[in-house]
Amino acid sequence: MPIFGVDYTYYSLTASILLVAFMFVFAGCSSTQRISSGQVEQRLMGEFQTWRGTPYQWGGVSTAGVDCSGFIQAIYRDALGIDLPRTTDTQMRAGRRVSPQRLQVGDLVFFRTGRRTLHAGIVLSNGRMMHASTSNGVEITNLNSAYWRRNFIGARRVL
Repeated sequence: MPIFGVDYTYYSLTASILLVAFMFVFAGCSSTQRISSGQVEQRLMGEFQTWRGTPYQWGGVSTAGVDCSGFIQAIYRDALGIDLPRTTDTQMRAGRRVSPQRLQVGDLVFFRTGRRTLHAGIVLSNGRMMHASTSNGVEITNLNSAYWRRNFIGARRVL
């Protein structure tokens, strides 16, 4: 139907097609781009420097004191812009399951450290992980030690 003597049907259709094309182009650009494991580790290590040596505190979420899941939540949020659940139990359901043979930098690893106690860390290169240890606070340790291998219960990939 012409308005002011102009048939806008053609222009509306053209504008709609251009809008849809524009959305596809920019949706592709704004989608989460894969970053290399080197970049992931660099970001994780940058945040780790802020937290290194922070004492373990059950329920803690600051550099005054932090527990393992609070540390993971903060590191993922600040280094990678990813929101994770707060507790180890709920973090164990985030992302997708990964076999121990396929661990990559940034994967979450989980351990049973007592009858009713869980622990979590973040995988780094060269068989290491960063975590909030109850005895040493935030540190990097050897993921392949007998203790961690014996207590390993699973891994998740959220990247």
